[in-house]
Amino acid sequence: MYSELTIVFCLCSSLYFWVSSKKILNPIAVFNSIWVFILFLESFHYYGLFTADERIYQYIFIGVMSINMGYFFWYIFRINYNISFIPQQVSYTPRIKLLYFLSFICILFFLSSSLTTINLLLSGNSLGFIRSLAQQSSDTNSLFAKSHGTLTNAIFLLVINPTSMAIQISASINFWAGKRDKILFCLAIILVFLTAFSSGGGRTSIVNFLIYSMIGYTFSSKIKSKKSKKSNNIIFLLLGLGVLVAFTISRAGQDLFKGLYLYFSMEPYMFSIWASIVDGLNVKGFGEAATNGFSFVLFYLFKNVLGIPFPEHWNSVYTLIRETDSNWQIITNIPTTANAYVSGFWYLYLDGGLFAIISGMLLYGTVIAESFFNAVKKRDERSLSLFALMFQGLFFFFIRFPFSDVTYCLTLVYLFFILYKRSGTSGNIHNYRGE
Repeated sequence: MYSELTIVFCLCSSLYFWVSSKKILNPIAVFNSIWVFILFLESFHYYGLFTADERIYQYIFIGVMSINMGYFFWYIFRINYNISFIPQQVSYTPRIKLLYFLSFICILFFLSSSLTTINLLLSGNSLGFIRSLAQQSSDTNSLFAKSHGTLTNAIFLLVINPTSMAIQISASINFWAGKRDKILFCLAIILVFLTAFSSGGGRTSIVNFLIYSMIGYTFSSKIKSKKSKKSNNIIFLLLGLGVLVAFTISRAGQDLFKGLYLYFSMEPYMFSIWASIVDGLNVKGFGEAATNGFSFVLFYLFKNVLGIPFPEHWNSVYTLIRETDSNWQIITNIPTTANAYVSGFWYLYLDGGLFAIISGMLLYGTVIAESFFNAVKKRDERSLSLFALMFQGLFFFFIRFPFSDVTYCLTLVYLFFILYKRSGTSGNIHNYRGE
């Protein structure tokens, strides 16, 4: 019942936001469409996919309604009262020389990591095996870091991974909707493929880069009408998709279609499994799960610099989050096992059950609305980059709550405070193209 209600609600909401805003990348409309897709595929229960408890579909329905309400009311509030968390009169441009320098540093680190991957491949291992090694720790996805000491792990975790992600976002926005620095864009592409290769064919960095580029493209005022320019854009997207497919096939093999189906249908059942585990442990995060990416940095430094152990309650929440990646669950009657993909709703459920889902999704909806509003109204590169990051987190909400991830949170910090400089007043930077 609630699954069908969610599908109907999401379809109606998506249609409303697309028609009213006339913007193809309206974030809440995209979010709703993803959950229509997930729940529609899940309803067939192909490959013997198990069914979630009915209460889980109810939580998803309430969570989806809450984020839509938070988005809608904050967007209306912003229009009527013109109140913003971020000053609207100031525009920002990227620190290009700093981005160059950081790009070279990240490339050097990932080249070292790629050498480890090459050695494993030459030893007869598959990309799938290498990927499984990279997934053994949620702290960093670098095989190079795993084979070195604490300092190297700290550098990868706190600097290289988030900086690399921030560079990819900044370069994409700059190339498509900014001053088109080709050197920075090429460095970002190198980083994308080194990141994917060093993690054993991880597709996330490629998908993310396509998302960032798509957002930059739709906000660009420099879209050319010439067929040659359009062809170049199409070739770029096709190349990205081609590499993505190649990585997918190399890892999935004959189970390609089964894997793709389960990626976009197992979320309700994975949520159900881990919700039952939370109930059995009788643990509540009180916000520590949804914001784990921020608090982890602080407690990680305390532990490794000052020798102060993790707080007991926080560590129990953090351990449970890590277990969603390390403890594989049976999700079909074949059987088939899977990890992660509990959706962002589970993180809020861990924080405080239904109340946390409602309040957390309302707040998250306002954050998304604020980010989108700033991107549309200001249109400077920092606002567009921050929106690209918010959009990416919302897009992958079916896997996890974005602010539970340390790389995501540090990327947000670097984009907001470090990688951009004040350049003047906003208002005439770019014209939005999203219809």
